[in-house]
Amino acid sequence: MAMNNSVKSLKDQIAYRLIPSKYPPITLFDDVASEDEFAALYAIQELTNPRIQNEVGNLSLVALNDIPFGISGCSYALAPFVHLGRDGGRFNDGQFGAFYCAQEVETAIEEVSYHQVRYMNNIDNCPFDVITYRGLECLFSANLHDLTAVSLDNPIYDPNNYGASQQLARELKQIGKEGLQYYSVRSVKSEQICFALFSPKFIQRVVQTAHFESFYSDGKIIKFEKVSPCGD
Repeated sequence: MAMNNSVKSLKDQIAYRLIPSKYPPITLFDDVASEDEFAALYAIQELTNPRIQNEVGNLSLVALNDIPFGISGCSYALAPFVHLGRDGGRFNDGQFGAFYCAQEVETAIEEVSYHQVRYMNNIDNCPFDVITYRGLECLFSANLHDLTAVSLDNPIYDPNNYGASQQLARELKQIGKEGLQYYSVRSVKSEQICFALFSPKFIQRVVQTAHFESFYSDGKIIKFEKVSPCGD
């Protein structure tokens, strides 16, 4: 796929991500500081916890030396790479994951709100719902393929069809690219930047900063608000 080769080198970039609170952290990853410690603890857990594989996810999708053991929020960093949705997202398919985050909290809210509405509108007889989200602040360093110079008319920015963007992501991942920087197509503001990382190893920290509540009613989000500061 023809595309520009611009690279954006980001150092200690702060970004934001929202995830449903119903998905708890995978404590096993936060309890160890190295690959060896993880292997030993996982072996013990396999003997005592029959649900461990479901909780941990599909570890075959990530090389163990790509897991950032010892960082704050290791489980948050790893989760999107070992628990994959069937259809993937804009820059990942059902075969590999990506860590999505936004440069601004407001952009992260707009992104997750769009996907919540899309999901809820496909549920029969659900006129109202309230969903709680964990607000995460992320720190990462990576060299990202920069798509901000690409026209929003390009198929990779199609608001509904991810075929072109997933194909581009597959090609970039296969040649060792670390991820992408791109514009949100869900934000009401222009030129709001998002990131998609192809490996958890670029993530230096993920901390919870707040809880948010999203109120869905009759096909739209009627309110999205912060309900508590950092902490569980």
